[in-house]
Amino acid sequence: MGYIKLFIMIRSKLKNGITLLFEERKSGSIVIALQVNVGSNNEDDSNKGISHFIEHMVFEGTKNRTPNEISNDIERLGGELNAYTSHDRTVFYTIVPKKYFDVGINVIADIIQNSDFNKKAIKKEKRVVIDEINLIHDDPKFYQFVFFLKHLYKKHPIMHPISGYKETINKLTRKGIINYYKKHYVPDNMIITVIGDVNDLEKKIKNKFENLKEGKIKRQLFFNEPLNERQETFTEERKISQSYLVFGYKVPYRTSKESYAVDIIRAVLAKGQSARLFNELRTKRGLCYIVGAHYESGLDYGYFSIFVGTDKKNIEIVVNIIKKEMKRLKKLNDKEIKEAKTFIEGSFVIENEDPKKLADNLLFWNQIDYKFKLDDYIKNIRKITREDIKNISNKYFGDNYLLTILKQV
Repeated sequence: MGYIKLFIMIRSKLKNGITLLFEERKSGSIVIALQVNVGSNNEDDSNKGISHFIEHMVFEGTKNRTPNEISNDIERLGGELNAYTSHDRTVFYTIVPKKYFDVGINVIADIIQNSDFNKKAIKKEKRVVIDEINLIHDDPKFYQFVFFLKHLYKKHPIMHPISGYKETINKLTRKGIINYYKKHYVPDNMIITVIGDVNDLEKKIKNKFENLKEGKIKRQLFFNEPLNERQETFTEERKISQSYLVFGYKVPYRTSKESYAVDIIRAVLAKGQSARLFNELRTKRGLCYIVGAHYESGLDYGYFSIFVGTDKKNIEIVVNIIKKEMKRLKKLNDKEIKEAKTFIEGSFVIENEDPKKLADNLLFWNQIDYKFKLDDYIKNIRKITREDIKNISNKYFGDNYLLTILKQV
């Protein structure tokens, strides 16, 4: 199969250290996304949740705008303004009609540089974030993964929830928030991605962010934890109508070539209704409604999980089927591997038709390796062989799995 270049990204670096990524597209809209390379993995025991809290706070007023003006300046144009925090990055983005690019970049620049961290707003937003923590805890669809990571890792900060804990949120101070903000929200730790059709982009970005002081930040990596050393099961009983189980392992970091084999394995197991897990658990036996697999990896962590919602009487048979499917991975045939690669390539192309998703992918991969180009992803997938998958299966997907269960009472 011949290779067609899909993405033509222009990368540059401003004098103050901000990285700028530009994917030119003829479109009626513009996506502007700014990433700060900080997330819950950068926190210590005293401030769990502070990265996510700051994400909230920058929308609570600046020197130039009230909270309502921040959102209305974008929404009155029909645009979207939002943000999200992960384990290792925080992203702020807006989507606006092309002719309002200047408004969009002005709002993003304002909330990043001029947030006032008002004491009353901090007090109010603590209540909002604690409500969010309660929501995550109360909803098993969310909490099952918090529960899983809590037990999968022993030292790495990924074991802690992104939103933090109610006790650490309540203890946050304005001084502590500002100090953390000043440490991490520096140009050298920021990436801006723009998807669309913009003239003189670098000049416009420079003009909006030139007041940010230069600052170097040392990239901090954490614990090289060993793989699962034994088989473990943790159960929490709840008054819920079905049980939620997550079955998984520690697996390669995204910086490893092995990670592409894990992508193929995930596709084989859970690419949709034709995938092995769906077919064995739902189509053949009707044991569940929801079944899927998730692979998340970063600079210094990687985990693979299979998640199923089922009645408690089915837990044993569901786990046995999952274990059987994991063992079958060592004997994948060329047809299955080819189909998985075709699925990955097709879904990757379709996914990145969405400019918001494309912006996120550019930000993510630039953090992993600034030399990486999105087209490299498909090239690396195509290089994986049947022998590679067999070796990965033997190395990572053995008998020492972790099983967490939210069990209905």
